[in-house]
Amino acid sequence: MLVPQADYDIHGFCEALFTADQSRLFEGFHYNHVKTYLYTTEADDWLQYFEDEYFQEDFGDITKLTTSFTKRSGEIGEAVFYAVYYEDDLLIVFTAATENAIHQTIERTILESNSIVEIPVVPADFQKMHRRVLDEHEDTKITEFKSRRIPDLADAEIRPDYDRIIEYKADDGRQALKEFEQYYGVVPTRIQYESPEIEFKMDTSGKFTLKKVNGKTFNLLFQLIEEVMEHVLDIQDVSERIRFRTEFRQSGDLSIQIPDITAGEIEFKKEFNRLMAEEFMERAANQDEIPFSFTDVSLQAGSLDYSATVTDEARNAFFNISATENSMTIVPKHNCASPSIIQFFQLMTHTVDESADITLFDKEAAYGPRAS
Repeated sequence: MLVPQADYDIHGFCEALFTADQSRLFEGFHYNHVKTYLYTTEADDWLQYFEDEYFQEDFGDITKLTTSFTKRSGEIGEAVFYAVYYEDDLLIVFTAATENAIHQTIERTILESNSIVEIPVVPADFQKMHRRVLDEHEDTKITEFKSRRIPDLADAEIRPDYDRIIEYKADDGRQALKEFEQYYGVVPTRIQYESPEIEFKMDTSGKFTLKKVNGKTFNLLFQLIEEVMEHVLDIQDVSERIRFRTEFRQSGDLSIQIPDITAGEIEFKKEFNRLMAEEFMERAANQDEIPFSFTDVSLQAGSLDYSATVTDEARNAFFNISATENSMTIVPKHNCASPSIIQFFQLMTHTVDESADITLFDKEAAYGPRAS
């Protein structure tokens, strides 16, 4: 994606994309698509994660990031990204790079970062975005979707106890999605919309693919961002405060290390049981990009007593969990920062409890007030 160098703010940059000569903007690409990735970051100096392997150029509020990757043919190619710190903790990246290039470059960089992570779009927030598109663009078709069974968000008339994933491609996707939701209780997790003026795809990882690069598509993009940003930033704020720190205190001639731990708590809206815990650990360990492993597992049924040490394999981060039927406590340990917490919580909302919430652990509520 070749954007003329200038001092852009975010709105000027987007206007430059949809007013540019498309053949020059996407020169050398098979598809004239702008892929937009949304991340949260707790660091003002987020560019430090792109210092070693990316050439950086100043485009005003935008930073152009260029790096190399290996094409499927074995040749070396260039992947170009345009990044902007949009507002409170939100990082937006625009690119036309191929999925292969993205996987080798920025996806790996983000995954290894202890400060940047995909925005946590929980299932209920994704449905809010989906409904807004349909409500404001009545002529929009759904031409492709992926959906899965989410009991809290849809009832099922046919075999409601079955987990389901359905992928569908056809121009009647809008009608088909309603039918699948009614009969099989599935709701979309990836969806593509098409109309004479708007054509784009979105999914729960915070990725938006703008297939028609025009003002209406960009306006819709930012409307959808605003739709979920308050909840996204609430999750980000909590995750940043879940920390393991070491404080040094002087006692005479001694310097004493004292751990300072702020724990988190996932509050369940449905009853968490042993079967759900076992299925969650299996799914978490089998994630392609964000694998979590579990050691020192203790799991007892009845009045549920579940504990384990969790490892974020991508970041070499560790934290302890303990759960009852109603909640799960997260106690950070080594190298545990907000990206690990956010992705663990998002995985929980996508596999166990779609309506779960994350807060800071309330010690007084857990242990009661101290006697005076």
